[in-house]
Amino acid sequence: MPTTANPVREHYEQLPYPPAITNLDAFRDGRQTCDGCPAHFFHLYWPHRPYRDDLDILVAGCGTSQAAKIATLMPRARVLGIDLSRTALDATRRLKDAYGLERLELAPLAIEDVATLDRQFDFILSTGALHHTPDPAESLAALRSVLRDDGAMHLMVYATHGRAGVTMLQAYCRQVAVTTEPDELAALGVALERLAPDHPIRVFAHRTPDLADAIGRADALLTPIEHTFTADGVHDWLAAAGLRFDRWFLQAPYLPSCGFVARTPHATRLATLPPAAQAAAVELLRGTLITHTVATRPAAATPPTLVLDPADDRFGHQVPLMFPGVAIDRGPDGVVVGHGNHREADLALPLTNAEAAVLDAIDGSRSVDDLVASAGARDAGRRLFVRLWEHDAILLRTPDAA
Repeated sequence: MPTTANPVREHYEQLPYPPAITNLDAFRDGRQTCDGCPAHFFHLYWPHRPYRDDLDILVAGCGTSQAAKIATLMPRARVLGIDLSRTALDATRRLKDAYGLERLELAPLAIEDVATLDRQFDFILSTGALHHTPDPAESLAALRSVLRDDGAMHLMVYATHGRAGVTMLQAYCRQVAVTTEPDELAALGVALERLAPDHPIRVFAHRTPDLADAIGRADALLTPIEHTFTADGVHDWLAAAGLRFDRWFLQAPYLPSCGFVARTPHATRLATLPPAAQAAAVELLRGTLITHTVATRPAAATPPTLVLDPADDRFGHQVPLMFPGVAIDRGPDGVVVGHGNHREADLALPLTNAEAAVLDAIDGSRSVDDLVASAGARDAGRRLFVRLWEHDAILLRTPDAA
């Protein structure tokens, strides 16, 4: 890794984020998932392929524990975690040693220098890191260069519009020269407590606990390099790196058919827009998205043959799987289905008891048409599965992925 001064490295050497942990038992025992990990989301990336657990995985900007979590969840995978911060890597190394993660490797490396590894990967995960690189376009191109042609990536970057209050307070901190010293971070916390209830930062504060502690405040407001992206900007960024947009990891916040957006007079008009324009418009209407998380693959790769038109018989042949993290609230008159990671409360999907019975019958082996046959209304049943897919309640895999 280059030895020249790097302000981002220096920041995370002093204040590694997230804070280090010492216990991975919940991951080892299967009680907890790691967002994006193929152990649970394989068919989100490869709906047309049988499950594999022996992947070559790169965790780019792995922080204090992310690579160790993935290595714990996928003990047969070969996992490499890279990060600028040796402090973060040391925390991960302690987990590696404590849990005997023999297939986990760690390296101090900038994302833009990843080609020096001279390796190729089936899967690359990078969350919360690319937006801190000097040139995210260069960094993404570097990741693409080490991704196999049939591989996939899971990427999270900061969103522009929902972080407007963050941008304001970052500028404030620069104006008054707030530093990362403990007393400065404590004083910043006091200042934040005094903000008006309708300050723009509240959009961010209601969706993440980061401002509640000193390290989180430093990560949100004092990092020396940060870029943000609009939804359509994400599409452009991927395309420039030779990548194809597959889907938003959680897609309901971007769809005109979900939540309050579906009940607006513009819902029908929004639905006529191309998918990228839909997402851009809905992001503007919501104004509350603070991150964008996307699944992507090389543009030259053959796209998955997933069919999403309920009128197409191939849709009925696909097999639904429960989306990890789904929350089901049961009542006497029906159920409400949501996803635990949806930050927007309006995205819950109400179901009748009859519809809930179809949802409950999902077992990972029966097709859509098999599941709706007992309900006696094939077309309505297929439309139900479209709604479940749109609201992040299910994934779909093709019949040949068994």
